[in-house]
Amino acid sequence: MRNYYLIPFACLLLIFIVTNASPFDTSQYLPLGRSWAGDKKLPLPVGVSARYYYQDQAYVLSELWINDEPRETDDLDTIDVSNEIGEWNLKIDVWVLPFVNFFGLLGSIKGNTLVDFAIGEDMNIDYEGWMWGIGATIATGMGRFFSTVSTIYTDSNLDVTTSTVNAWILSPNIGVNFNDVWFIDRFALWGGAMYQRSEEKHEGDIGGVPLFGEIHYKVGLRQRESWNFQMGLNTEFTEHICLELDGGLGDRHQASASLMYRF
Repeated sequence: MRNYYLIPFACLLLIFIVTNASPFDTSQYLPLGRSWAGDKKLPLPVGVSARYYYQDQAYVLSELWINDEPRETDDLDTIDVSNEIGEWNLKIDVWVLPFVNFFGLLGSIKGNTLVDFAIGEDMNIDYEGWMWGIGATIATGMGRFFSTVSTIYTDSNLDVTTSTVNAWILSPNIGVNFNDVWFIDRFALWGGAMYQRSEEKHEGDIGGVPLFGEIHYKVGLRQRESWNFQMGLNTEFTEHICLELDGGLGDRHQASASLMYRF
């Protein structure tokens, strides 16, 4: 078993250590400019999350080389390409200002990209490795309603040295807060959209191709559709413990679950 599968256990262990450590009141120092929020209740400034993310979407070929010869890009749209990834990661975020949150991600990624040439042998690329990401969220609110815009860049270090996978994501959302719902201190529902610009590059060999036998390929891929709809919910059991779930619909399907401790 690869060490990548230890990531979720390491995330949960870190949360356990944080929750049992000596108390440290970060709210004495952060966020800066607290008075700008008036009398609004702000979340505790620092969060540590264990998160799982799944996604599948259709790709298109942006470039294709067969035996070091480029193929015309006009013919590439007819080739079916699908991509599926799963991530475990640790997320650390900080509310630096009442309306600005910065965060970082570190974890593992496992994926599969399938290129159907419709000529016999498909190109099936499996990969796994480490991923990292950085991002920021800008938030504002009025009464029970709020809006956020998040952006994140992710990159990876894969076990296939000739492969690279990265993405840039922009996610605007609007939502509403509910207080004291059953045993939950705070409950929020939100919805919006996700823009994703993904890029994959792979190089390798496949055999069994009719008329060609074994070929050497270089391939570049990107998302077929950039935008999709998404919705989610956030539950605060206490001011320290939060659970967040979200999912996406459209040409891209995604789902994530995140358990967070704030302090």
